[in-house]
Amino acid sequence: MHWACARKACLMTAMHIRLLDALTPRQKLMGVAITAAILGGLFLYYDWSRSNRFTLLNGKNGVTYRIDRANGETLMIHGSTALLVRVPGDDERLSDAPVDVVAQIHGRGGFEGEVGYGGQSVYWLKLHNSSNWLIQSLRVSLFREREGQTEWSRTYAVRCDISPESTERVSFETIDGHLMGLTGWRIISAKGSPAKP
Repeated sequence: MHWACARKACLMTAMHIRLLDALTPRQKLMGVAITAAILGGLFLYYDWSRSNRFTLLNGKNGVTYRIDRANGETLMIHGSTALLVRVPGDDERLSDAPVDVVAQIHGRGGFEGEVGYGGQSVYWLKLHNSSNWLIQSLRVSLFREREGQTEWSRTYAVRCDISPESTERVSFETIDGHLMGLTGWRIISAKGSPAKP
């Protein structure tokens, strides 16, 4: 298999050399210039995408956040310490809501700056709980999709208190979510307890 590939590569190279011999010096020079321009453009794009992959945001009390735009991973930097920001753990006393209960939590959302409340990076959700559970914790994913493929996503743990058959507004800090060109959100999971009869 490897010999067949190597033989094919040699034949292709020989064919290209014959084609080059048929070209005039001016055509050869133009070909080299075009190839160099394409390779240079690819290198510049690669270098630009690597150097612009991360963004820094200043937080409170001298804390800086370094966000990886490719995968959403966030480092919290304070002095000489850098810690990976993880989604806070849910309260262990709460029970995982069944999938059919999570499906009954629905609503709409957006960034607070979009509706004039200020706080550009704060995301709000107005949720209706049509289940018979008291929902006290949610895991919400914000994402950006293009042509059916997820390009970027991050999951947040959100404390809440949504009684059965009621609507509540909750909000949470996204750090830099407003810069990501988000196209939607979804509830990944919920915790709480069944309503007492």
